[in-house]
Amino acid sequence: MTKKHVFLSYCRDNQDEISKLRDDLITAGESVWWDQDILGGQDWKMGIRAAMRDAYAVAVCLSQETSERILSGVYPEVLDAIAAYREHASGGIFLIPVRLSKCEIPLIEIDGTRTLDRLNHIDLFEANGLNKLIQSIRASSLHPLAVSSQREAVAGKIQPTFRIVGKEAQPPLIRPLLMDLEREISSGDLKDSELARDVFETLEEDKRLKPNVPFDSNWCIRGIQISDDYFTRIQLSAGQRDWQRDFAKVATPILVGVTWSLKRSPDAQVTIIRLCGVIAAKLRLELAWPSDADQSNDIKNAIYQACLNAGELECDDVLIELQGLTVTGPV
Repeated sequence: MTKKHVFLSYCRDNQDEISKLRDDLITAGESVWWDQDILGGQDWKMGIRAAMRDAYAVAVCLSQETSERILSGVYPEVLDAIAAYREHASGGIFLIPVRLSKCEIPLIEIDGTRTLDRLNHIDLFEANGLNKLIQSIRASSLHPLAVSSQREAVAGKIQPTFRIVGKEAQPPLIRPLLMDLEREISSGDLKDSELARDVFETLEEDKRLKPNVPFDSNWCIRGIQISDDYFTRIQLSAGQRDWQRDFAKVATPILVGVTWSLKRSPDAQVTIIRLCGVIAAKLRLELAWPSDADQSNDIKNAIYQACLNAGELECDDVLIELQGLTVTGPV
């Protein structure tokens, strides 16, 4: 089974530092899990252990506060991480000690011959600490990039993981979102979706897009599901249709969900407007923007602003803006 994320193990006293580390890793293209992802009412211990099992790397974040908790026996999460290390990757990179500040690496037993201090640690407080951590995470044999390369090697064709941009390969900053969508399309809630692959390919086109912080792909996934429902109803219907309204109803949840998943930027706005055309084409409709450049830009700005301000995926304000477009069809 493909692993899903980096697991951040830390002491609550260091939550502010870990929050920044999480954002930095997501910006670098990694999918990250920490205990703030546990939902209200969820069994927190089971949630942590399940997330640990789904990890391709575990960063054990250490500090003076952590050392004190380990010595007092109130930091059992480290023991869970070591148990996962023994099970998944005892000979490779999986468990990564990360020092947030100068402190002793605790002498916790890994196996019969080694303790935690035998694993090379990374000092995050050094200038190149974050880069070293990212390199270590991506060196894990369980990392999705490594798994993908292994599969391609077995098939006899190793392809570059990402398309070449300029002179060097650059992974898209929204890779966590793309990974989540790919997983749901392959075997999850979007496996029967009519629209998910089109959304995925549109997002994949622009490597400058950045994920929103805090990152949550569920908005995008849920938006696609709602839009799929409308899309299916339209395909099954007969008789005269209000194509302008149908387009708006199908497009709104996707546009809002994608907007909420992306960091606000001109590139994100371009992607939202591009999705309008993609969804119209999927409905076999023709979408016409005003020929006057200023008027066209005003409408595009209004659509994006309505998505940013939306309070729900099926937002009436977005629906109204989209219904103001000229839509003809089917073509």
